[in-house]
Amino acid sequence: FGKWHIGTLDPNHSPKASRAFPKYFAPPWERDYDVSFVTESSISTWDPISTKNPYYENGVVVDKDIPEQRATLEGDDSRVMMDRIIPFIEDAVNNDTPFLSVVWFHAPHTPYKAGPSYKAMYSDYTSDEQNYYGCITAMDDQVGRLQAKLEELGVDDNTFILFCSDNGPERNKPGQTGGLRERKRSLYNGGVIVPSFIKWPSKITTPTESSFQTSVLDIVPTVVDILDYDMPDDRPIDGESILPFLEGDSSSRTSVIPFLHNQIMSWIEGDYKYKFDLEGNLIEVFDMVNDRFENTNLVSSFTTENLQQITQDAQEWNCSVNWSYWGYDYLPNDFTTSDETWLGLPHITCADVPDSHLSMNNPGEKINFEVYPNPTTSKFFVSGKLDNYKIRLIDTKGSILKSLTSTNSKTKIDISNYKNGVYFVELENKGTGKVDYRKIVIKK
Repeated sequence: FGKWHIGTLDPNHSPKASRAFPKYFAPPWERDYDVSFVTESSISTWDPISTKNPYYENGVVVDKDIPEQRATLEGDDSRVMMDRIIPFIEDAVNNDTPFLSVVWFHAPHTPYKAGPSYKAMYSDYTSDEQNYYGCITAMDDQVGRLQAKLEELGVDDNTFILFCSDNGPERNKPGQTGGLRERKRSLYNGGVIVPSFIKWPSKITTPTESSFQTSVLDIVPTVVDILDYDMPDDRPIDGESILPFLEGDSSSRTSVIPFLHNQIMSWIEGDYKYKFDLEGNLIEVFDMVNDRFENTNLVSSFTTENLQQITQDAQEWNCSVNWSYWGYDYLPNDFTTSDETWLGLPHITCADVPDSHLSMNNPGEKINFEVYPNPTTSKFFVSGKLDNYKIRLIDTKGSILKSLTSTNSKTKIDISNYKNGVYFVELENKGTGKVDYRKIVIKK
């Protein structure tokens, strides 16, 4: 429910023209969500009907030209969302079915706007502040409405609620960081440390303010732990379960918290944050417990060996990110290719994994190679700067199924006659004869 923002909702259109390609089409109704009421990007937090970015309800655009549908998009947007969330929860409870409800409020993201009664609560402030604080209060009311409904339905005790913001406040906007350094789009604390709380009455009985460092990366392993669920494979998952902390059995985390933004990385390990520059050099270290405002750079107090080890650990983690980006997580262990330099998956090291736009340091030439739709049922496209490359389709036995030369920026490959499974798209450099990039494509 709310701001989807991890893929377009229309294969041919996006509120942001740069995303208006089929390769970005990834709506919730094709990602195993049973119910959805979402927008791709931000919308007005008051009268969402007033913005061009549409709401999609279970894959269908809510039609503003139909009076009955139009009326459901008037007033406070957080209330508009909660009007859909509560019936979903009621239906699950009435059918004695466990439920997961993912709620991404638009408030207080721009273009934030509050209704008259909420603005009036902050009449002593500027108009901009009235809208900002007002839409947050409106959202708060809807969180309270959700809480009241859980109590009414008798499921509050065994409902796990996790609330958090997504990043620090935008620059030149009313949001406050409490003195933390910098704001949104920064890896300093004002950009990445956010307010959060967990409510679970059957497990957490005493309100406590925690200094235990957590991340949204911890959500998946925590839920897996709570449900005692067996993951289907050993694919790496960042973060760690915080269930031991909630149960009082742990006071510190064992895994790191990585942040990566525009190829600049920070790395929280123990009580310290290590910050890298664009070239991958470790240039700053801050004490996250005693120096939350990041005033004192402690990098000079660490030995060269310490800094080298942290840098190596960060690079290895970033290798696993690139590994996932190119699709190696989906390969069978005995996979090989026709390329004699490929020794099989067990022999791959970080040096063998190509850079991507997720690399922690600038890889030089921007990677421009996409495969979509992926997974696919019959055909897919390879797009990017393809003039200097031969395109090859390889099966898991290393056999070349297709070899194409393209002078276009987009090439279609039909695999409708091939069996379902895993395939590799390779780009062979015409000049060097080497395979520069390999990416998985899955047919299902």
